[in-house]
Amino acid sequence: MFKSEVVNFKITNGTGAQLIVKAGKNTLILEPDKSTDFTLASGDEVVAKTRTKQYDEGQVLVT
Repeated sequence: MFKSEVVNFKITNGTGAQLIVKAGKNTLILEPDKSTDFTLASGDEVVAKTRTKQYDEGQVLVT
């Protein structure tokens, strides 16, 4: 039997613009200069869903 591992994250949006990301199965809206807590299953990714000066749409932010 496999044991599911969960990882706790705190991510801060330092882009100066609202950033929408896909975190595992969830979509999160990261407000500028704010921190957001969330959890991911081991192996999930955080992917940018909007383009900013720093990130392209579809760019993996966390693996």
